[in-house]
Amino acid sequence: MRTPTVLPLLASLLLAGATFPQPASWPAVAVTAHAAEAVGPGVSYDRWALQTPKGPLVVYITTVILTDPHVALAVATHGGGIVGQDEPLTGMADRAHAEAAINADYFDINGSGAPLNVVAIGGRFIHQPDGAAALAVGADGRVTLGPVTLRTTLADRSGSSLQVGAINDFGVNDGLSLLTPEFGGTTDADLEIVLTPDTAVLGSYRVTGAVSDPQQLAQLAPGQVGIAARGADAVGRLSSFASGDVVTLAYDSTPQSIEYAVGGGPMLLQGGSLVTDAAAPAPQETDVRYPVTGAGISADGATLWLVAVDGRAPSRSIGITRPMLGSLLGALGASDAMAFDSGGSTEMAVRHLGDFDTSVVNVPSDGRERAIADALLVLNTAPSGPVARVLLDAVGGDEAVLVGSRIRLLAAAIDADMQPVAVDAASVGYSTDAPAVATVDGDGLLTAKASGRAYASARMGAATSAPVAIDVVGSPDALSIAGYGRVVETGASAPLTAVASMKDGRHVAVDANAVRWSVSGDGRVSAGGAFTGGDTAGVASVTARAGDATATIDILVGEHAQPVSPLADAQSISAWRFSSSAATVDGSVDAAPAPDGTRALHLDYSFAGTGSTRAAYADTALAIGGEPLAFGVDVYGDGNGEWLRGAYRNADGIVDSVTLARRVDWKGWKTLRVDLPVQARWPIVFTRLYAVETRVDSIEAGDLWFRELTAIYAGPAQAASPPPATPTS
Repeated sequence: MRTPTVLPLLASLLLAGATFPQPASWPAVAVTAHAAEAVGPGVSYDRWALQTPKGPLVVYITTVILTDPHVALAVATHGGGIVGQDEPLTGMADRAHAEAAINADYFDINGSGAPLNVVAIGGRFIHQPDGAAALAVGADGRVTLGPVTLRTTLADRSGSSLQVGAINDFGVNDGLSLLTPEFGGTTDADLEIVLTPDTAVLGSYRVTGAVSDPQQLAQLAPGQVGIAARGADAVGRLSSFASGDVVTLAYDSTPQSIEYAVGGGPMLLQGGSLVTDAAAPAPQETDVRYPVTGAGISADGATLWLVAVDGRAPSRSIGITRPMLGSLLGALGASDAMAFDSGGSTEMAVRHLGDFDTSVVNVPSDGRERAIADALLVLNTAPSGPVARVLLDAVGGDEAVLVGSRIRLLAAAIDADMQPVAVDAASVGYSTDAPAVATVDGDGLLTAKASGRAYASARMGAATSAPVAIDVVGSPDALSIAGYGRVVETGASAPLTAVASMKDGRHVAVDANAVRWSVSGDGRVSAGGAFTGGDTAGVASVTARAGDATATIDILVGEHAQPVSPLADAQSISAWRFSSSAATVDGSVDAAPAPDGTRALHLDYSFAGTGSTRAAYADTALAIGGEPLAFGVDVYGDGNGEWLRGAYRNADGIVDSVTLARRVDWKGWKTLRVDLPVQARWPIVFTRLYAVETRVDSIEAGDLWFRELTAIYAGPAQAASPPPATPTS
């Protein structure tokens, strides 16, 4: 992985003081840092660090000039299939040798892994649309944003025909599904027919198999498709197609002639104006500050913008709402724009010049790449050529180094069309122009000798890289300690690192053995910076020194619980009320004791009807002091398997939900804990406990009891003991 470099093609933007495209509906923003990079012909990447009145934001923008002859768009799915184990974005991008990629559709997370909306690849539909917004690429390369419609018709020579409402998603709509080799799933089909391309009749198929009650689906060869039916009505309609019949499959879509398509939603802009999408996925997220992903297209269809914004990181990036994302894409120049799946799925990957693989450029809110269902890719279609340019970077982005420390230099190469060229490490020569200041060995390891500036270069045959300035300093101007989050468990370890910098913000490379560590309080620290918490909850003060710079942080060790509500007396239970997500949900909240006689908050629920998400809520408003790590609650389960969740509102007014148990599969009392993410604004208000259906078509009823709702804080009780929660309006 190489470090992004500001390349000459875009360096003029920085020298000219490039400005962030201020969105119309945003308050004034200040740019704190900006980096720009050419990725390939017609493709550039920008990273903006911003400060707003609400907090910081980090915005990532890939700009794609679709009229460039070497630019192409593509769609990839996890492992090339529909149902199955999800795959990180970089895995999909690297299999296609993409130079940029973003996550796309919502998907059945923790389930089948299948995308929810349309997927088309190479002119073939491999998943049906669901009515939400999608990005479609026509056979002429034109990009359109909006819902895709598709009508799939199977017909024989006699004129007998039927509509197939689903593709690789058996059981949807009319009980018929067209299956392709990409399906990857199993089904309890009542009938399956196999269609094989008919070489005698162009564009037609011959029915080459028909199996009733198949024990498993047919293994389809490339080009073959299957039609599966479940239910008497669907079987009756499909039974008219018998082995040997010559049939046709017709796809009537809007837009027409789709080459690639991938789903998402909602629509954000149409004709340059913000819109409210009636088919928005997860509409409750509309005005929530999330990590977000989106795309916008210019009115002339020549420019595509792909955007990712980090969120859920109060000290770095607080995220934006969907309308704010629409305003941002409009400010960039988009006429039409849409969002993709956001939250922990938000991700952008870029292949930096000279690299063969993509790198994640944003910071996923899960703390790692989330496996997803599908992605939108940007390709460089130019053929590979000989070395045209040698590139040199310092691994890790170091622009300065402490005397006595070392940094690793890495050479790479690109051809005339910015495609990476393989480098034989043995053929690369490294040098500096000031060996008294810094020397570099044959492997690219630079050693800082004395204060000053040295220019390093890499040579590959007749080609030499542009010189890279390396400043050697006797001491950094500032030092900070990284590696500590909110708490270290008792007896657990956290690898701390010292991060050195200069006044102008440049990072300074410091060898681990050049840092001196010390600690006082409840813990210990090794010479290499590994901190280990004490045996009981406490506080430790850790200090790092490098050169003349010093940094100290307080580390909270262990945790303690603070009661929020006992949920065991009439007064505490009276602060809760029943509500529901739909008229088909009945229930109540009361003080009826649990089956073992324990006094507790009782929630009974009955989910009738189908067609919408059904949930039964126990609502309250309990103000929680401080910055809790987690909530804990005792739950008496009924074993019905319902999804159990909680919700809270932070000081920004944003309401978010957390999962207490994916399935209530126990009977009797059980203590549950759910960790809380860092909030953009503290304090928070606990607002509800609730049960959610396990299946959209099930009729469910049950009872749950709750007691001992607690907030869990870092460190010892005496270090930070907020007052007990109080009901608030």
